[in-house]
Amino acid sequence: MNRSFDLTIRILLVIAGVLLSCDRRTAINRTRDPISFGADVTVIKDYSTGMNLADISFTRENAAFSDGIITVGDTEIPNVGGSLYFLQSSLFSLSTGLNEITFESPDDQYLQAISFDLPDSFGVTDITPQINYNADNVFVQWSSSGSATRYILAVATFNYGADGTEPFRKLLAEQDSSYVIPDTTFENASGDIVPGTYYIYLIAFNRGFGPYFDIQFPVPEGLSPRAISDPNGSFIYGTVAPLDSIMVPVI
Repeated sequence: MNRSFDLTIRILLVIAGVLLSCDRRTAINRTRDPISFGADVTVIKDYSTGMNLADISFTRENAAFSDGIITVGDTEIPNVGGSLYFLQSSLFSLSTGLNEITFESPDDQYLQAISFDLPDSFGVTDITPQINYNADNVFVQWSSSGSATRYILAVATFNYGADGTEPFRKLLAEQDSSYVIPDTTFENASGDIVPGTYYIYLIAFNRGFGPYFDIQFPVPEGLSPRAISDPNGSFIYGTVAPLDSIMVPVI
């Protein structure tokens, strides 16, 4: 009796297995397509103004997204409308060296971090001559900035263009620590000396740079930001040295 019952159970199990193996209905894929996020990011540590900057455009599915949480270091960057997250303040603590920026959308269970190496503090160490009576060439030297792979040197008046002068700007290599500013920087297009204060801007960066909000100096053409993939977009970051100047007196 027990052996007959066991045999019946075995036969039923074999039949069920055959029926299941013959069921070729397409399974329903319930996996949700990933949501795409984008960001164009600028982070600047500015010793020339003391006002550090985070300027970020954040999008979800190519549309402005205001419900994200974006943190640079230990500071959450507020949304100021639409896709824009913005903070420019002397109270915005931003360390040189290795930093992290995080992008979060809790409703989408999205959390992504990007690391970046912000160049160390540095500055001008020599200007010869600083009082440039004859509007001659000027030698400028600066200290090195850790983590920097490129420098930008720019010299301009606050009124450049309106006063007839053309700003000097130069992209320099990691090993460069000095440059000679040509005398034409202190002249107008006619070759006349233009007296005034010519401000020296030095920027250290790595992996990409470009113009940004409220920039106080002209930058060389041909710069490109660092590309980021998740979120997809671009990243500009760097360190601006304390401001210095060359004086061309009225003779």
